[in-house]
Amino acid sequence: SSSATSAASTEALTSSTSSSLTSTATPNPSTQALSSSMSSSATSVSTSVLESTSSSTTGLMATSTPVPTSTSATTTPTPTVPVLVYTVPDSGMADEEITVVVVIRSLIMTDGENFNISVSSKSEIGKDNLTVMFVTWETRDDVVQVSIRMKSNTVGRLMARLHVSYTKFVELEFLFRDPTAMRITDFVPRSEFLYGGTEMKVMVDNLPVNMTLDKILVTFASTAHGRSVNVSATALEKVTAKRSAIILPIPPTTSPIP
Repeated sequence: SSSATSAASTEALTSSTSSSLTSTATPNPSTQALSSSMSSSATSVSTSVLESTSSSTTGLMATSTPVPTSTSATTTPTPTVPVLVYTVPDSGMADEEITVVVVIRSLIMTDGENFNISVSSKSEIGKDNLTVMFVTWETRDDVVQVSIRMKSNTVGRLMARLHVSYTKFVELEFLFRDPTAMRITDFVPRSEFLYGGTEMKVMVDNLPVNMTLDKILVTFASTAHGRSVNVSATALEKVTAKRSAIILPIPPTTSPIP
């Protein structure tokens, strides 16, 4: 009788402790689930913001002997790496203020973050030669557009890091040219019919003041027969104190080549 009562109590206790307890909590924006029994406990977490999941199973003591089971699994997304799309312009004159637009893809900006410029040790332009007036940015579609207003007091190639943080950055290169060197800046027109004959103006900066027409030849590459043609200038015009226009006729592509 007492033995029967003890057995019945034991059976009731076993039935009670073998039942599973399950609870679920759903805070926003993540969800959590907990499931436990006398032999094991399992948890699952799903977070929509981090796009990652983790789960674990830990053994419990069903009796006086522990269950030595413990497993875990975690999935972590690959960090986003910013990518430089383009820089416009990629060169400009030294001793002049220049606005450079840098477009970056796969860069996530958060409130309070700003851009900074760090000059590389390999740069021909030192940090003491570079003056940055301002750096502004805006998000357009899936890219970030950064505007940099800067000036260098010397000629050379700038190599710098445009960064938001230690892990969010792009490498930037910009060439500061010699403002006193002679160079072609433009020419018009940019197209012509096969027979040529149209007057062309070639804009040149820093043309020497003692330059004469007999010293100027303009080369048109790959015309008739795939060879180049040298054309003499017919006139010179002063456009500004720094810029001159070389005037000459465009050659036909079917003319004989000596």
